[in-house]
Amino acid sequence: MSRIIAITFLVLILLTVYGCGPVWTTYRGNPGRTGSLAPCPGNIAGEEVWRAELGCDLFAPPTIIDKYVVLGGNDDLIHVLDAASGEILWGYRTAGDVVCSPAIIGNTAYFTSMDGKLYALNVESKKLKWSTDIKGRLAMGPVAAGNRIYLGTMAGAFVCLNGRGDVVYSRPGFGPLWASPALHDNGVYLGDRSGWAYRLSQSGGIVWERELGGELVAPPLVLNDRVIFARADGKVSALGLKKGAVIWHGDLGSGCTSAPASDGNTIYVSDWAGKVTAMNANDGLTAWSTKLSAMCEAGPVYCDGFIYVGDIGGNLYCLAAKDGSIIWSLDLGDAIRSEVAVGDGAIYVASDGGKVVKVR
Repeated sequence: MSRIIAITFLVLILLTVYGCGPVWTTYRGNPGRTGSLAPCPGNIAGEEVWRAELGCDLFAPPTIIDKYVVLGGNDDLIHVLDAASGEILWGYRTAGDVVCSPAIIGNTAYFTSMDGKLYALNVESKKLKWSTDIKGRLAMGPVAAGNRIYLGTMAGAFVCLNGRGDVVYSRPGFGPLWASPALHDNGVYLGDRSGWAYRLSQSGGIVWERELGGELVAPPLVLNDRVIFARADGKVSALGLKKGAVIWHGDLGSGCTSAPASDGNTIYVSDWAGKVTAMNANDGLTAWSTKLSAMCEAGPVYCDGFIYVGDIGGNLYCLAAKDGSIIWSLDLGDAIRSEVAVGDGAIYVASDGGKVVKVR
């Protein structure tokens, strides 16, 4: 069992004992990008709790920490909302669109802006701790763990910073980096738009590289002894963590630019044809495939035996993870292009029309 999966079950135990609070503090739930770190016991029935209108397009999911919902928009702002009521509390303005999810450690939100900077903002005090010019356009949000923050630029530079905002190293030479990296033990995993997958050491050295073909614009998923890449050409590839050897290739039959999720044994992937497909993590064979009403640009999220995913038709779905049957759907009225966030026994969804919706 990998450390990520072990942490998932530990979180489940703690939430069961002490209650379920918002814990979705980074894109895809955790640094391994499994889309499943915060299982919240309880029945999510598909009922809207509140709706906030931000008045801007929202292309990335929120992160949830304690009593706050934090997300960016194409209005140059990082927005902070009250998780219980949906009240818009405040926002911090940058010089560019904020199109990626922040990563939160403690009370600090680390986020990128299209102005080329990485920001560290204290959510509690509303004060900026620091900002660093990365010197390149940023299409990805950071991943943070310990005292290190990792991100890449559209020009193909991979950058590591410390908790004070100092650049530890900047390594050029990759293809355009659009997808946030994944972390596991001492490895950093990433893919570029040129179709290459990499494992880096924490010091930035290349441990292995593998050409997969097809653009890699979704973050990889680290699972047990392998790393999973969903590709824009509709293929899904599993590589060994140690040497990058190909374990299997799967085929969705349609393009895919969204991140896969996993419950530890099965991989769940959505695609442009509007399908959600469950694949066996060991061999890549399809267990089931469910057709939704419209194209899926957002990846699914696994939570306590259920799959949650939105489509560009504006529908939010709950599927049974065991067979893909549709449990319920909810029409939110605007295209959903980003993954949901999970916490506090609820789902938080951002839409094209500038809405943030909490659903129980």
